[in-house]
Amino acid sequence: MTVSPTTAVFLVPALLACVALQYAAACRGPPVTGVCRARIPMWYFDQRTTTCHQFIYGGCGGNSNKFSSRRKCLRACSTTGPPKSFCKKKPDAGPCKAWMPLWYFDYRKGHCLGFVYGGCRGNSNRFPTCRKCMKACGQG
Repeated sequence: MTVSPTTAVFLVPALLACVALQYAAACRGPPVTGVCRARIPMWYFDQRTTTCHQFIYGGCGGNSNKFSSRRKCLRACSTTGPPKSFCKKKPDAGPCKAWMPLWYFDYRKGHCLGFVYGGCRGNSNRFPTCRKCMKACGQG
């Protein structure tokens, strides 16, 4: 199947749209100590590792990615339960030559990305929509 330039132009925005769904605003950004000098142990969500880590908060300023306990951080930001094994697999187009735009979960980045599936074999890390991908593997 030959893809016209027009088709490719329409697919690009659709393939990029899923990234915006990845995590709630409170779960984004690096830990920020703030401008004050208190030493308050807090927790922040790391999108790269998809888990919560402790940091020392100064008491004022900073961003919204701060939680008073690991439990609250995980409740607000992590997916439910351990990641499914198929969500850790790299996208696999398979050996066939169909041209099917689908979604896969990028475990290292913590969100779904588009890829072209060939129509046969491959693996289970493929979804018809970004929303279904995020629901199965990410924050959906």
